[in-house]
Amino acid sequence: HAGAEFVFGHGNRDAVTGSAADVTHFRNYLTAALEHVERGIAAGRSLDEIVKIDALPGFLEFSDAVKNYPSAFPSFTLAHVLTAAHQELTAR
Repeated sequence: HAGAEFVFGHGNRDAVTGSAADVTHFRNYLTAALEHVERGIAAGRSLDEIVKIDALPGFLEFSDAVKNYPSAFPSFTLAHVLTAAHQELTAR
């Protein structure tokens, strides 16, 4: 994938394409979100406590995705991502 150009379905109007490194970085962000929620659940924290962070360590640029990446999904905030992760991890 070294020279591949990826076309994103939505995102920043000025950057709808990216590199394999961009895709990997976003995957790492989602992994960090899942791990943060897993740690919160294991510690017995409520969803409200889990989502009360400004940014995931190492991913400050995703702290306000709506501002940085206007998209068709205005609810794409860190709280939304963490809530979705919580729902996924606690689904029965």
